[in-house]
Amino acid sequence: MGSSGINAEYMGSSGINAEYMGSSGINAEYMGNEVGHKVTGLRALTQKLEQIESYLSDVVNKSLPINQDILQSLQLMFNLMPNLSKQRVVKAFSTNANDQALAIYIAGIIRSVLALDKLIENKLGNNAREKKKEEAARKRQEDADKKKAEEQKKKEEEEAKEKDAGEPATEVSK
Repeated sequence: MGSSGINAEYMGSSGINAEYMGSSGINAEYMGNEVGHKVTGLRALTQKLEQIESYLSDVVNKSLPINQDILQSLQLMFNLMPNLSKQRVVKAFSTNANDQALAIYIAGIIRSVLALDKLIENKLGNNAREKKKEEAARKRQEDADKKKAEEQKKKEEEEAKEKDAGEPATEVSK
């Protein structure tokens, strides 16, 4: 039996898009651990199958005696495997796989819609806050302009009073 392995330098090389996971709430570290566990499990399965192959080869070559318990366990294992030569079984597996893929696809769409909804709510909230800030800044500017205009008017009135006070009053005679 040949050995197989999966080596990935980063999450993107194993087919997982980190940007998507970030927007959908999936933890990249969790997904990396899940992939790692599955790879470890497949490696262990490969190792066990190689051990079974080695044992059976040794039994056939008569270098090891036949152990009925081991052969019974192997027979039970092979009897429990589904018969993939029957079209009905293959269709059932593919239907189940399609159903699971559809559920994952729909869950992804729902997560995307919820993330988009949150982004829209956040954008609307930010726009409302920015509008309030702009309105407050405009009001402060109007108040400052009004106060400046009032001060200018008072200054002009005071200057006018001083000018009037400095000139002698003349009476108009007829």
